[in-house]
This record gives sequence, structure tokens and C-alpha cells, in this order.
Amino acid sequence: MKHKFIPKLLLSISVFIGLACLWDNDTIEMETKQFPDTLDLITGNFLRHSQEYYQWKIVDRNEKIKHHPDSIELYDDLAVSYSKIGKDSLAIQLMLKKDSISPGMYTTMANLGTFYIHHGDSRTGKKYIEKAIEINSDAHFGREVIQLELVKYALNKRDKGVTGLPLCEETPVWYYGRRKQNNPFNFYKHLVKTNIKVSEGVKGVEGMLRFGNFDSPVLLEALGDVLLEDNGGRDVNPPRNLATMAYLKAGMEAPKYNKLYREKAGVAFEAVGDSREKFKKVTEVLEEGIQRGQENFARIRANEIYWIISGMDPEEEYRKHYYNNESKTRLSFVAKGSDSHYFLEEDSVSVDLLTYLDQLKHPPVIDSIDIEMTVLDTKDKIKNHEHTTKKQKSLFWLLIGIAAMICILLVVLAIIRKPK
Repeated sequence: MKHKFIPKLLLSISVFIGLACLWDNDTIEMETKQFPDTLDLITGNFLRHSQEYYQWKIVDRNEKIKHHPDSIELYDDLAVSYSKIGKDSLAIQLMLKKDSISPGMYTTMANLGTFYIHHGDSRTGKKYIEKAIEINSDAHFGREVIQLELVKYALNKRDKGVTGLPLCEETPVWYYGRRKQNNPFNFYKHLVKTNIKVSEGVKGVEGMLRFGNFDSPVLLEALGDVLLEDNGGRDVNPPRNLATMAYLKAGMEAPKYNKLYREKAGVAFEAVGDSREKFKKVTEVLEEGIQRGQENFARIRANEIYWIISGMDPEEEYRKHYYNNESKTRLSFVAKGSDSHYFLEEDSVSVDLLTYLDQLKHPPVIDSIDIEMTVLDTKDKIKNHEHTTKKQKSLFWLLIGIAAMICILLVVLAIIRKPK
């Protein structure tokens, strides 16, 4: 939760980070799987890749493009990987190059729209998303349509003078299913004006959380808006609880606006007329879910680092570990080898590569020696850890042996001194 918000530029730059869907081979494969539950999306408790994985993929796809420059899909993979580590200018250049090789492809337009939005040029991004929808309006389960509407909604808020978060400070007040007087213009109301069903809005925003940026406060606020309205004409508790948690999580990700988001969450929870104690319980459930998500992601990251430093193909290993699960409703995070690599430091692999990427002046030729040196450095850390562990074990057994010898000696002396 290290977001920094600059009020006057927020809606044109930072506010859009993570709004969009990205297209690469992982996304296509993931879309064949059922979406995780809403709470898992809010808390980050779902399958996703580490920064180290995307850094490995940058090296891998660069090498493959050298040998297969006409393999168009490689450009999408490489560009998305650059975007995932915050290098959207490189991602844009790659997509423009791809468009010069094979003009007018849907994935090119969709990715360019996303990269421009991430890069702070939301109006240019909007134009490319519109082009993508013209080519294929049903792709990404129609999420590009919801993405476009969310960009329009946020731009409209900016044009009307909104410079911070939440995009809509008011929350519609409900009491046992009956709407009171206020009727704020939130994302739900925007969708109603465009004749888009609320269920499609929920599906689209959840898809953007899944494939874009699950900790985007704008996406979380939008999810809260559509969940809060989607009660099917009944006073149903679960959507209210989830809307409350979406607003609370948005506040966690935007600390400067946390108080306002907590107020929205409180109003959303009053929809069922519950007490402060129950509101506290909902907050605890959210925090527990976030903790669970962090722990499960730590396992994934540890595995991906292990596969990289062991010379395996992390792409293939990830697929074997997490895609070939028997469960049809939820993918398991349990994987062999995870716990034994928990000791890896947070930036054990990423620091050198990120430093190198920052120094790039032109896209993209990365010498494999950079990742190899980083890998060797990490291997040394592992060896040192294992060596330290062995020394500790040896010292433990030495002390046990000495203690046993002393006990035997004391017993012998007692026998010798025993009076006959």
C-alpha cells in the first residue's frame, strides 16, 4: 500500500493505474478458468504472478523475438510484462512496432489503450479502447466495454472538478431495501445511463481486478458502487457486506482518502441496519482475507523464484502447479516446495533487474548475464542459508553428544563410589 496521490493530476494519471485488462498468453489461458469469488478479488487471494516472473519473461521473450521477429504474440507477452513492472513507455513502443508489422489487430488496440491509460494519457487510451471494441466487442467477456465506461466516468468526474478520491463521495442510503432521498451519481448510475446491466458491470469490474490491478482504489470503489445497487429488489446481506469491504479496501490502498472511504463503507453497511459490532466483524473478515492473500501470494512468489534460480521454465511449472488442479471452482495455492523457500528476502531477485531496466534508454535488449548474475547471487544466499542451517544442526548434535557423555560419566562415577 505505497500509493501516492497528487490531487490535481490524480484522475488523469494515477487514478487510472490498474483499470484495464491486458492481453498476453497468460490472460487468455486464465480466462478459460472460472473467476475467483468476489471476496478473493478484493483481498488479493487469487492466482497471480510475481515481479520476478515478469522480469524472467522479459528476458525470455526478448531472446525469442531475436530469433522469431515475426511471431506477433511474443510482442504482446513482452509488452504486458514491461507494463507489469511499470515500464509502460516501452510497452507502448512495442505495441506500435507490432502494429507496423500486422496493423489493426484487436489485441494491439486493447493493449495500447491500457498502456496509454497507465502512462497517464487517458484520452489517447480511450481512443484505442474504442478501436478495440469496434474490432471485437465480445472479447475479454465484454470487459473492454466496462473499462471504456469506467474511463468515461472518471474523465467526466475530472471535467466537473473532482481532483481526488473517492470519485463519488456520497453513497446511496438504503434501509431494509428502501431507498432514501439521496441519489448520487456513482459508477452504477453511469452504467444505468448507458443501458448496461448491473450484472455486466459487476462481471466487468471483477475481470479488471483479476487481470489488471486488484489494489486499484478506483476499481474497488467502482465494484462497491455496482455491488451496492445489485440487490435484485431484495434486502440481501452478502452484496452489502462485499460492497462495504470493497470501499474499506479502497481506503486502505489510498490512505489519504481512507476517512472518506470508511464513511462510504459505513453508509453501505447501514443498508441492512446492522450494529457497529457487526461492522467491526466485517472489517475483521476483510483483514483476515488480506492476510490470507498475502500469505498465499508469498508461496507463489517463492515458487517462481525457486523455478527461475533452478533453471526451470517458470511458465511451464506455474501451469503444472496451478492450472492442472482438480477443483473447478477454486485453484489451490498448495504446492510442493513452497515452505522450504520462505526465507528468500523480499527483493532477493528483483533489485538488480529493476536497476538494469531503469537504465535502459532504448527497448529492449537485455543481456542474459544480468539475470544470471542475479540468480547466482540468490543461489549464494540459499547456499549460505543451508550452510548456516547445517552448522546449527551440527552444533546441536555436538551439544547433545557432550551432554550424553557427561550423563554416562556421572552414572559411572556413581557406581564406582557406591559403598559395598
